[in-house]
Amino acid sequence: MVNHVKNYTDKNKKIKIYIVIFSRPYKNSAYIDYETYEFLLLSSYKIVNKLLPNYKIFIKPHPREVESDILYLINRFKLKNIEINTEHSAVLARDAFLTISLWTSAILDSLSMGIPSIEYFKESKNFLVAEPEGSPYRKYGISSVNNELDLELNIKNIINNSYKNPDIVENLKKETNFDFFKFLDT
Repeated sequence: MVNHVKNYTDKNKKIKIYIVIFSRPYKNSAYIDYETYEFLLLSSYKIVNKLLPNYKIFIKPHPREVESDILYLINRFKLKNIEINTEHSAVLARDAFLTISLWTSAILDSLSMGIPSIEYFKESKNFLVAEPEGSPYRKYGISSVNNELDLELNIKNIINNSYKNPDIVENLKKETNFDFFKFLDT
């Protein structure tokens, strides 16, 4: 997959410095409620703007997410230098400086491209009912944080070249089968 993505020409090539936030829907979700969704999206934006003020921010919506929910927050809080982008997650991540995943499997796409990636997620009331063991990504060494301070520290590690890719990245880079989830069971 990595070779296919590297050879794909996308519309974002002209933008040189950007980060990607992979979001997820809050409506009809056992994983995230609106308050958590708003907090994660806005605090991600705030910290990225603080540490990387000249970087464009793309929000990649989850396939079941309604884009107007994201636009509502962008407009309500007058967020600048941010836009929704529906390009395939691996293509979008390919040239990103870093990605932040609000508990989505898209983090595997960005990691397969060798891009520093952070899972940023607060467990809402119902999350552990649906996922009793918590995030499977954390268990495989993927950077996973649940608060602003740790998100900021992880982004600073990326900026300072102190970030280390989790071991699962080498497996993702070599994979020719597009079913990444088999790595989560090994």
